[in-house]
Amino acid sequence: MGPSTSTVDAAFFCQMSSLKITGSISGYHLRSTEFEALEEPAEVYALAQQRIAQLNGVVSLLLSAFDPIKLAPSVSRINDDGTKKVWVFPLPREKIPEFRKEPSPAAKSISPALVNEWIASARHSASLTDALRIFASHRHEWAALYKVLELVRGNVSPSIEEQAWATSGELRRFTQTANSAEAVGDHARHSRGRVNPPRASMTQNQALELIGRILRKWIESRTAETRRAHASGR
Repeated sequence: MGPSTSTVDAAFFCQMSSLKITGSISGYHLRSTEFEALEEPAEVYALAQQRIAQLNGVVSLLLSAFDPIKLAPSVSRINDDGTKKVWVFPLPREKIPEFRKEPSPAAKSISPALVNEWIASARHSASLTDALRIFASHRHEWAALYKVLELVRGNVSPSIEEQAWATSGELRRFTQTANSAEAVGDHARHSRGRVNPPRASMTQNQALELIGRILRKWIESRTAETRRAHASGR
């Protein structure tokens, strides 16, 4: 990982978890005790991608200016004799951005304990992990926000409306806007003439706030369930 602003903020949030981001201006490394039980470098890389997706999604919900961090295409291992072995995967490398040593003021205002609690909740749900990954990487795309809504709808009961995470009017306005080429042009899920736009189309920022709020409510509800389970000794 390159030493970007987002990487430094992410490292700040990982202070209280088994996932650690360490390094300096020369580069950052993702470490986890989970990796130690895996034999194949490809397995390590796959798990690392999953954990980074969860971290990116959670922090994106809390920091609007956060840019998802990306893994460099390599895995390294320190052997017992102190030698180092590196496996490189055929993926494009990203340009290393400007280095910053300290977390941003916005990041410092958020509890790392909260971030790690949310990540822990995501680890037990493939659908929530998918929603976080999509939101972090494609949250400025109408089709991606629609997918996040579908993932939430398919995994919560009572419904979004019944839990008052959003009103039926808000959801109808979002889906109609996202589906209508007359409303959002080529970014719509359907071609022109298929879906009429709403009377007042939703803006991109309004859509981002709505889906971000719903996704946040979902992860908060799962976290609350985990807390109750721990309190009851289950």
